[in-house]
Amino acid sequence: MTYVFRESGRYFGYIAMGALYTAAGEHAGWMDGNGCVWDRNATYLGQLVDDAYVLRSLTQTEPAADSFPRAPAELPVPPAPPDRRAERHGPPWIDGLAVFAERKVGSAE
Repeated sequence: MTYVFRESGRYFGYIAMGALYTAAGEHAGWMDGNGCVWDRNATYLGQLVDDAYVLRSLTQTEPAADSFPRAPAELPVPPAPPDRRAERHGPPWIDGLAVFAERKVGSAE
């Protein structure tokens, strides 16, 4: 299991068995074998960086999803780790999880 944080350092959720989950345990997407992370609708979110952040480069071409996996089985929600110090990677990188904030998804609040 890999804990995933927003670029701001706030805990977002985790990746387990190739699936991306929010902090509340909601299935939010998946990660392929190349470290590319996708939402449930096969929209590219970015690359897993430093085993903790999903970042998308504004200067790279978005890859095509190889497959659209089935929704995984429900897993027990692990305890949330503490938030981290903000990690600013700077241009051309942006927080690939920002789309979830816009949708009001991905928060345990």
